[in-house]
Amino acid sequence: DTVAMLLTMYVFITVPYELAFDAPAESGFRLLLDNFMVGFFLLDVVMNFNTGYYSDGQVVLRRVSIASHYIQSWFLIDLISAIPFHDVV
Repeated sequence: DTVAMLLTMYVFITVPYELAFDAPAESGFRLLLDNFMVGFFLLDVVMNFNTGYYSDGQVVLRRVSIASHYIQSWFLIDLISAIPFHDVV
C-alpha cells in the first residue's frame, strides 16, 4: 500500500506538469517509472482477486467469493486506475 501511495503521489505531481508544459515521458527514467507504475497497478488488480477478506468476523478464502466481492467493491476503480491512458490515447 505504501508503494501504491507513493506512485499515486507521483501521478499527482507529473500529470499536471505534463499537461501544462506538453512534456510527456518519452524516454529515460520517467518512461521507466510510468511503465513500472502501469505494471504495478495491473498486478494489484490480479492480486486482489487472490486476497481473502473478512466477512462476519471470519476470513473468506474461496476464490469465487473473493472474485465476486472484489468485482462488487473496488474492481472498477482499480481497473480504471490501471489502464495506461497515455498509451491508449
